[in-house]
Amino acid sequence: MGDLIATQCRAFGMRVVGVDARLAEHPDMEIHGPEALDGLLPSADVVVLTVPHTPKTEGMMNANRFKRMKRSAVFVNIGRGGTVRLADLVEALRAGELAGSRSGRLPG
Repeated sequence: MGDLIATQCRAFGMRVVGVDARLAEHPDMEIHGPEALDGLLPSADVVVLTVPHTPKTEGMMNANRFKRMKRSAVFVNIGRGGTVRLADLVEALRAGELAGSRSGRLPG
C-alpha cells in the first residue's frame, strides 16, 4: 500500500520519504530504516502510516512522536488501528500540535 501512495504522491510532485524495515528500494521514494523515523518526523508535512498491526508496531504513533511533528503537519493512518494511540492523537489535535488527521482504521 505504501508503494501505491508513494507513486501517487510523486505524480503530484511531492518529495516522498519512506520508512521500511526491509529497506526495499522504490523509484518514487527515498527509503530509510525504522530507526530514522523520529528524525524524519520534524520535516514531514504529511505522515501516512501504512504498517500492519504487530507487537512491534503496537502504539508506534504516540504522544512522543506526534510532538516531533510540525504543528502544520497532517497525520493519515491507512494501516491498522492498533498502531496509533488514539488518546494521544486526540490530545495532539486538541492541543494544536497537528493541523489535522484522517484515518481509515481506528483501534478495536
